[in-house]
Amino acid sequence: MGRPNGRKGMGSLPSCHLRLVSCKPMSCAYPRVLKTLGDHVRKCRLDLGLDQMTTGQRMGVHGGTVWNWESGQRKPETKNLPAIIAFLGYDPRPDPGSLTERLVWYREGKGWSQERMAEFLRVDEATISGWERGEHAPTRKSVEKIEMALRQSRYPTVGGAGVRPQASRARNATRSESQSCGSRGRYS
Repeated sequence: MGRPNGRKGMGSLPSCHLRLVSCKPMSCAYPRVLKTLGDHVRKCRLDLGLDQMTTGQRMGVHGGTVWNWESGQRKPETKNLPAIIAFLGYDPRPDPGSLTERLVWYREGKGWSQERMAEFLRVDEATISGWERGEHAPTRKSVEKIEMALRQSRYPTVGGAGVRPQASRARNATRSESQSCGSRGRYS
């Protein structure tokens, strides 16, 4: 005898085993757009699964300093740029264009003060300051010194002949993922 309101005479539907796979959603802390050095540090830190204290230790700063960079409370000091670039495995700063930009880019990438740059180029500190502000242009002899220094360091030269480290890289092919982050980006 059939059941009331039953489905007598209706066949069963075939079953299949379906497994849905998706990527874990990104944390809301993960920066969507890399605008600042702090955004780059946060992205790399999260990619590596590190906390701010450990990240700070790797860069020789306190974890609170990393928090300040990531939250936009403070910008990294020039002296911290070499450690940040080493941690990231790339230099996220925009490519320099003019001589002024190249000088500042080189000096800051080294973590140098204008005084240290002046010592390196064997010129007066006020001269470096004037060049960087665009108050006066270096002489031909000074341009040659600058080009030689930038070329030796493999940074962009005044004439554009130098090679920026990350531009020619099979980027740090020997670095493991635990040492640096792999993606290159820019900030404005």
